[in-house]
Amino acid sequence: MSDSAQESAFLANAGQLIYWNVSSLIVTCIAYGFNLLAASIAVYLFVKNGVRGIARKALLVLTIIVLLSTTWDVIDRAGLYLTQIDYIFMRPLSGGIIAQAVAANKATIPYEYVDGWPVTINLLIGDGIVSWRAWAIHPHNAIVRALLVILMLANTAVNIADVIMEDVNPSGQSHSLAMDTASVWVSLGVNAFATSMVALKMLQHRRTMRMFFSLKERRTSVEKVLLFLVESGSAFCLFQLLFAIFETLNLYQTSTTDSSIQITTLMLYSIFNGFAVLYPLAVIIMVNVNSSVIEESIIERDSLSPELPNQPPIRKSTKVSTIRFASGPTNSSTTDMELSQRSKDKNEPQSALISTVESIPNV
Repeated sequence: MSDSAQESAFLANAGQLIYWNVSSLIVTCIAYGFNLLAASIAVYLFVKNGVRGIARKALLVLTIIVLLSTTWDVIDRAGLYLTQIDYIFMRPLSGGIIAQAVAANKATIPYEYVDGWPVTINLLIGDGIVSWRAWAIHPHNAIVRALLVILMLANTAVNIADVIMEDVNPSGQSHSLAMDTASVWVSLGVNAFATSMVALKMLQHRRTMRMFFSLKERRTSVEKVLLFLVESGSAFCLFQLLFAIFETLNLYQTSTTDSSIQITTLMLYSIFNGFAVLYPLAVIIMVNVNSSVIEESIIERDSLSPELPNQPPIRKSTKVSTIRFASGPTNSSTTDMELSQRSKDKNEPQSALISTVESIPNV
């Protein structure tokens, strides 16, 4: 192959690569816009509701870190791709397009060294928030809490080791692929287990409430919060499973002849990185908007007895479910609900049943 033909083929490959990178950058910028909006809403709600308690202060700090890390990721990717375009197409050298590509690779080394850190930081923060939610609603289950801590520690160690190994030896594709695959699957295991534990708590709560109420389609405040965590966690786990499969098969590297698979894989990576930030931010916003429910109790109130008209009504309170996300001051709200079975004896004083939900609006 002549030099001109070789340069033409190389130029076509370089153009295709840059086209994919720019497309990926567009998706990253779109995801950044949604993440910036979500982070701004979260910070606004923190400022509006006040920052009281260690849990809320920690969530505010993590929100700011996620926002800064996401901004870092966008700047790094934009700098990497724009530097490639600058050196390959806008700085001609005597050695031709190949020499220009070599110069571009050297110029982008600083960007590549920090490329994996913002994504890893965001992923670990998201996994930590999800694990904390599951950990908090199982206050008396030492096994669940211990497993969550162990999985999160292993997740942190594997992901940080993956990024460090890439920085120490960027050309080590074999170990890099193995660590990348391990880090994705361990993170998926953390999210799947945490979501399962939240789902288990929701089923336990629903079963407990059905013992007291005839609730066919009506959901309590506790159940709505838990259902949101389960549904959002399940959706994220399914998307992360798809990402893990693509990562395990290494389709971006192996499918060199199928550009559609490569561009799909690259887009999937960018979308997943955006979801990894949006998911924990959505949980934080939910905490501020819907109030993290602490406990749900039942108050049975008897009406005035015909035989004792001047006596105050008798009230009995029974706590039927406890969901604790953090400690702090609580507010109470009541909602009238029906009993599943009550005595219909006309001589028996009628009773009303009230569900009381105590919540932390600022957790």
